Amino acid sequence: MHARRTGEGLGVSVAALLPLLAVLLLQWGCRDGGVAPPPPRPPNIVLYIVDTLRSDGLASYGNPSASTPHFDRLAAEGVVFENAYANASWTRASIATIVTGLYPSRHLAERRADSLPDEVETLSEVLLRNGYTTGLITTNPNAGRHFGFDVGFDSMIELYRRNKPGRVHSFELITASDRVTDRAMEWIGAVPEPFFLTIVSVDPHAPYRPPERFDRAAGAYTGSADGSFEHIDRPDLDATDRRRIRALYDAEVSFNDDSFGALLAHLDELGIRDDTIVALTSDHGEEFWEIKGRRGHGRSLSEAVTRVPLVVRYPRGGRVPAGKRVAAPVELADVVPTILDLAALPVPAGLDGRALFSGEPDPARAVYASLDLDGYRIRSLRKGPWKLLWYEPMNRFELFRLDEPGGEERPIPQNAGPQARRARSELKRELAAIVARDAARVEAPEGQPEAVPADVEDAMRALGYIE
Repeated sequence: MHARRTGEGLGVSVAALLPLLAVLLLQWGCRDGGVAPPPPRPPNIVLYIVDTLRSDGLASYGNPSASTPHFDRLAAEGVVFENAYANASWTRASIATIVTGLYPSRHLAERRADSLPDEVETLSEVLLRNGYTTGLITTNPNAGRHFGFDVGFDSMIELYRRNKPGRVHSFELITASDRVTDRAMEWIGAVPEPFFLTIVSVDPHAPYRPPERFDRAAGAYTGSADGSFEHIDRPDLDATDRRRIRALYDAEVSFNDDSFGALLAHLDELGIRDDTIVALTSDHGEEFWEIKGRRGHGRSLSEAVTRVPLVVRYPRGGRVPAGKRVAAPVELADVVPTILDLAALPVPAGLDGRALFSGEPDPARAVYASLDLDGYRIRSLRKGPWKLLWYEPMNRFELFRLDEPGGEERPIPQNAGPQARRARSELKRELAAIVARDAARVEAPEGQPEAVPADVEDAMRALGYIE
């Protein structure tokens, strides 16, 4: 049976207080000429982050060949933000933004050696302080205890430890999403409400090894390419091999969708799904050779790695209408203020994000992203069809118009027409304002992470973060 928070530990039983509470409620109700309504019930919250999920990996985001019925069911029952953008293109920096509402240059967890600073407040800390039972289930060590992501959680389940003796295989430390769902259901069944559960699943992240039943394209391919790093990073792949590798990625997404469906079904069985804010998103996408032959993430700020799904379902209160699609651009920095706003809790001042259900999203909003990793130092600002990239070490700017064919492949020349010159000038000015605001950051040389535990290092190697 689903547990609920009790009055144990308060020095007096709830049962002993019930008669007094009944009298007080009766007196208050009689004074107002009626029975007093019960206080609003705080919603439960599930924040489900699918590592490396491109928005076009879902049927609800325009991919007719995708098999994602459970993600799409959530989309049909909630609000789909069609143009949601990650503020970074690798896991630690992006999830830090998701849980703080701050850009990477403000939460400071954006380089290989960085951890989330103690002084940066997270969503879990705010909810814990407001009476929530909080839990984190993570399958990626970049969003784990060693890098400071355990703050504000009553319990934390890290699913990347070895569980078999002997030789370590590249896929052994990557916990599949069905096991993640099993642990999530156990956790939900054991904690009192209201609860806040963050889940980081990792199936679509390379290496791509989907269960056979989700690999619908296996019979049509006769080559040798598979989803291992040895194959997907080879420079001699032909178009057929590349399609096969993308099909393996899509099969991983489909498998994760199935696991997510089991979690939704569990909330239904407990009778708490309509009382639960469910937010689905991703930390970043994945490149599949679209631009300059790149595959993977964390090396650019292209649309393939920054555009991600964001879906919110919460039928209680009428603020999240089922089936609504929002075309205006939004950012993952918006997740914290949006969840707090829906939970009727104050939104801290100074966040970079906005509450998405308080007023209409702005179609002219500029969305920001940055990357400071392994020698790549890039910032981007997108507004309407225009996107400006700033390569900091070279102080080089590139402007693109994304509503034209191949718009992200060819920078617009400096001497282009007046419309492009105005866009370049405006975006450079807005980007400079963001940089100036962040200038108080103390630049420290990137060092080595301190004493990374062996199991964390093994998991990071299995996911390709360590060569």
